Amino acid sequence: MIGIVDIGSNTIRLSCYEIHEDNKFDCFFNKKIMAGLANYIDKDGQMTTEGVERAVKAIENLKTFIKHIKLEKVYYFATAAIRNTVNCIDVIAQIQERTGCEIDVLSGEEEAVCGFAGVSGDNNVMDGCVIDIGGGSTEIVSFKNKTVEKAASFSIGSLNTYKNFVKNILPAKTELSEIKKEVKRILNENEVDRNISCAYGVGGTIRAVLRLYNEEYKIDDSNRIMESDKIKKLLKLYSEKKNYMTDKIIKIAPERLHTIIPGLTILCTVLKLYNLTTVTVSKYGVREGYLIRYILK
Repeated sequence: MIGIVDIGSNTIRLSCYEIHEDNKFDCFFNKKIMAGLANYIDKDGQMTTEGVERAVKAIENLKTFIKHIKLEKVYYFATAAIRNTVNCIDVIAQIQERTGCEIDVLSGEEEAVCGFAGVSGDNNVMDGCVIDIGGGSTEIVSFKNKTVEKAASFSIGSLNTYKNFVKNILPAKTELSEIKKEVKRILNENEVDRNISCAYGVGGTIRAVLRLYNEEYKIDDSNRIMESDKIKKLLKLYSEKKNYMTDKIIKIAPERLHTIIPGLTILCTVLKLYNLTTVTVSKYGVREGYLIRYILK
């Protein structure tokens, strides 16, 4: 049994897997801490001392669980919250020295490809794209015949968007418009294939949107397919009935009250720009992709 710790912009999460002889695996334990590391980036793009302290405390907290579970080995990797900081090397050095953990910093492209590998492990994919909206970045991978055509990472996620565009806890209509403009600007600068047949979603933001989707449309929790028109309607409902949608969010994902609408705005903008009609939310994501690519190989 092994563990993987994903040090993200919004959460730091431990996932534990039992590996079988045929390289199949089962996840038997998950533990997450809402660290919000993207909140600890200063105006110069550096992670603050408080941010390093927050990461260290979260990792040490998870290590107490690891001791009780008695895993054979634990792998640690970091994504946008740390890799995009100006002082990334120093931050990683401090965290590694204080926790005793070796941390692999994934590039944007590596994170994107891990998302694709996770989706491939959960779905019989042929052609399409993978969308991963994290706290500090969004990854989009286009693929054909089960092969990656283009993997891109954009430095805009649900948490840093909230931090940069939203003054209060929930975004105003004008702030949503600014988020849409920024997402369009960033996406238009990248040549990701837009002739895509279907989309797969990974990551905490899209999973939270799925819970909101199933709750609003009274669909069974087992549903993992969302129609684009209905996703866009969720954002419209927020604009028209803010209190109604706020109550829904508090019910299904209270820890994401401040980030789910910025994340939903990013998703709706991507869906419109790429003319996507549905999104299938994968059970596997970046952690499983990391397991498949770098551990099971």
